[in-house]
Amino acid sequence: MAGVKDVRAAVETARQARAAGRRTVLFLDEVHRFNKAQQDTFLPYLEDGTLTFIGATTENPSFEVVSALLSRARVYVLKSLTPADLADLMRRALADAERGLGEENVAIDDDALALLSQAADGDGRRALNMLEIASDLAQPRDGRRTIALGQAEEVAGGTRRRFDKGGEQFYDQISALHKCVRGTDPDAALYWLCRMIDGGCDPSYLARRIARMAVEDIGLADPRGLQIAIDAWETYDRLGSPEGELALANAVVYLACAPKSNAVYTGYNEAKADVEKFGTLDVPLRFRNAPTKLMKDLGYGQGYRYAHAEPEAYATGERYLPDEMPDRQYYRPVNRGLEIKIGEAGWLFVALGSALGGVARHAVASVLPLLPGRWPLATMIVNLAGSLLIGILSVALGVRGGGPDTVRLFWLTGVLGGFTTYSAFALETTLMVGSGANLRAFGYVLVTVLGCLAAALAGRAIGALLAGET
Repeated sequence: MAGVKDVRAAVETARQARAAGRRTVLFLDEVHRFNKAQQDTFLPYLEDGTLTFIGATTENPSFEVVSALLSRARVYVLKSLTPADLADLMRRALADAERGLGEENVAIDDDALALLSQAADGDGRRALNMLEIASDLAQPRDGRRTIALGQAEEVAGGTRRRFDKGGEQFYDQISALHKCVRGTDPDAALYWLCRMIDGGCDPSYLARRIARMAVEDIGLADPRGLQIAIDAWETYDRLGSPEGELALANAVVYLACAPKSNAVYTGYNEAKADVEKFGTLDVPLRFRNAPTKLMKDLGYGQGYRYAHAEPEAYATGERYLPDEMPDRQYYRPVNRGLEIKIGEAGWLFVALGSALGGVARHAVASVLPLLPGRWPLATMIVNLAGSLLIGILSVALGVRGGGPDTVRLFWLTGVLGGFTTYSAFALETTLMVGSGANLRAFGYVLVTVLGCLAAALAGRAIGALLAGET
């Protein structure tokens, strides 16, 4: 059938058959080639029983068949034939004198049959086509023309696996490739890359998708991933196939092995959602350029704090979002790859706090005599003061919000405080004897850990207050 005209002609024939008491089955191969309007023409005739419709398609019916027609049909999924099924099909074709090669007296060796069965890749039509070609190459043996392994290899060489460009298999395979890279499986990623290239996928499309993988799933955990993906793309453009395909393979393996982060991808989507949610919010006046006197008179640019003129090139307490928007933290670095370094801006004060605590402890040691009870108590006090300072510095150094980095930071603060206090008590117990030593040590550690956590949180509140934050 070529179009609506042929459909109407078939319907007229079906009506005549129905009047004569016969039912009509209309089989339409490759139904996906009919557009929406053409498929809609079947609906009234299916409703009134004029036709029993059977359609066949190599595409996914969910995408290629209109929903109204699909809802009135029962879908059967035809699976690929197994090598054993294909071998049986070819044996029957060799024996069938009416529709096969039975009259040509052709035999086939088992190893040749196995090779053709595998090369057919689940496609019965391809298996029969290869068998027919191989029969023309068959050589006489023992009174019969026999297809040997050599003839089968000649026919099967260069065959491609099933792959429908732009169809369901295409998108299934690129999805598998992307998920292998994301899942850190370089072996599976190489397999699916080769499957797509073998099926005839345009390597330039693969290069574009590999670059997408680099920015979505590797991100700033390893920024070199994007550069390697772009280099592979450019290399393929210069070398072409097959040499340039190796560059794509290098990029796929690198990305699969690289540390993963979707922090930017997630933050980008959250920021997009906020843009839609809050609408067109005005840019705060202090961030607007003032190229004219009128704009300056209107307050454009007034109050802007030039970051490079601030200590450490950071304007503490400045807020860059629109004034009407609540605070947001879109970018949350993961604890992998380079993003560990990116997120370390707020962790620098851990080392600073530890250093200050160490100096203070040495100062205490030089002032206080080494007597039981004095040393661990002084160490605990120093740790509490250090934790308070850490909380204040956490705001100054840019660690904001209540994310996992902040939680880990404060727990580390408490554990370090407890550990150093316990070490001090261990030193003290070398100079004293007492059955209550272990109980006292536990008490010192518990008080120090909880106290350090509370002191760090209090310092954070003080730091926010000093920075003018809420």
